[in-house]
Amino acid sequence: MIGQTLGRYQIVECLGEGGMGVVFRAKDPRLERDVALKVLKQDALHDEDSKRRFRLEARAFAQLLHPNIATLFNFDSDRGVDFLVLEFVPGESLAHTLMNRSPRPGPAPSYWMSPRASSQRMRRALSIATSSLGISSSRRAGAPRYSTSVSPA
Repeated sequence: MIGQTLGRYQIVECLGEGGMGVVFRAKDPRLERDVALKVLKQDALHDEDSKRRFRLEARAFAQLLHPNIATLFNFDSDRGVDFLVLEFVPGESLAHTLMNRSPRPGPAPSYWMSPRASSQRMRRALSIATSSLGISSSRRAGAPRYSTSVSPA
């Protein structure tokens, strides 16, 4: 999709890929700024369940306002492709930062957690956030990743 246009946004580069979507850096010519576009993966574009979950993600994202979370600017569709328009935050990814960080000399500070404890704390925070938005994680094999009590639009 690099070099293509989605809505009014000119796609510049791929920033990363997750389980459900791909994130691109794009130019917004109207506001003359960079944005991040999250687009469903090619194989999910025609799957109604994936599209429904993507709309739910957009609604949940719209409820979040925090300095450490990128701001959602818009949720749009162009030629059958749904996409989120997000604040572009320049810099390296968190994964890159964590992989390339050198260990501190001496004993670990009291606030430093092991990767396992950090992962548990993150899962707990996500559980609280998703349950407060009406989204619950499903752990059953073969079950959809998320279910919700909110009816899709």
